Amino acid sequence: MRPHTLARLAALVGTLTACSDFPTGPTADFDAAWQRWQRSQPADYRYDVQVLCFCGPERTRTVHAVVSGGQTVSFFYADSGNAADTVLFSDVRTMDRLFATLQAALDRHPYRFVAAYDPNLGYPVSVDIDVDAQIVDEEVSYRISNFSPLLRAVGSETVPPARR
Repeated sequence: MRPHTLARLAALVGTLTACSDFPTGPTADFDAAWQRWQRSQPADYRYDVQVLCFCGPERTRTVHAVVSGGQTVSFFYADSGNAADTVLFSDVRTMDRLFATLQAALDRHPYRFVAAYDPNLGYPVSVDIDVDAQIVDEEVSYRISNFSPLLRAVGSETVPPARR
């Protein structure tokens, strides 16, 4: 292949990549997930969350959360049923708070940010953050499982989950 043909091909590939509408990178993936969450967000839902970090054992235990109308109405340790400290878990008490936590991490331009999001609802399923490659033990990970929109009871009938 001639040098000028190779250069034109490289320029064309660069242009097509720059003009792509597909998300690329953690910020674009986050934005796309946030938009899915905003479109589909149920008013009432439940989930389990585990925070993985070099912190105390109370912080790394799996917690079950129930959210109604955007407010946490139940928050307890999944292994014991005992109430969990909502201040200790303020970053994960609702999906909106978790998204805010992730946005703040992205705004700091972390060394590593790897996330997977639910393809339909957009909520984070798995997130790994390493703020600085030079600092040891400051990494944090979030694992979300058992997410489920909740049905609302109206009178004597059950209706599908409301959307905000």
